[in-house]
Amino acid sequence: MNQGRMKKLFIATVVGVILLLIVNIVLYLTKSDLPADYPVLRINPTGMASFVSPTVTAVLPEGLHGMHFDKSELYLSDQKEGSSVTISTATFEIPGYVVIFKEEATNSAERIIGTSQLLSRTNKDITFDLNEHIKTGDKLKASLFKAALYMNTEGNRFISSNNNSPVVNSQGDKLSVEFSVYPASAFPTGYNL
Repeated sequence: MNQGRMKKLFIATVVGVILLLIVNIVLYLTKSDLPADYPVLRINPTGMASFVSPTVTAVLPEGLHGMHFDKSELYLSDQKEGSSVTISTATFEIPGYVVIFKEEATNSAERIIGTSQLLSRTNKDITFDLNEHIKTGDKLKASLFKAALYMNTEGNRFISSNNNSPVVNSQGDKLSVEFSVYPASAFPTGYNL
């Protein structure tokens, strides 16, 4: 292949990636949910772009983590050390909960360290307390759980606090988002999560 043709191919590839990036940004800023089959582009910390599963996310700013499945989505920023978390967006097909898990350093088992109150279908800027203090280096993730709905003998619907199940996509993947914790001093004065 001659050098001129390689240069044209390289330029065409760069232009294609830039156009896809622009489309991702426009869709992310103008729509609350992307089509389930939309091709998604992730920008890695190294600056490299790569295609990812449509169940992951559109392009997100550094420090913001998120994922969406059809009618459910979860977005949150890296958190300050402390005993609470703030979720930027939690959207459910049916009401549910955000559950925070912590991975144990010794055996990689996960345990629940916090659960939000029952949330409606669309929620912004939710802050809730955790059962323990989180600190830099903790391996944490947030997951969406849908509430278990039941009907009693009189035909009334109610929500049980037991038997809640994780939100999953058609392949059985859980809607879970890993996030980091930093000392409060790492955030600029007046920075809001």
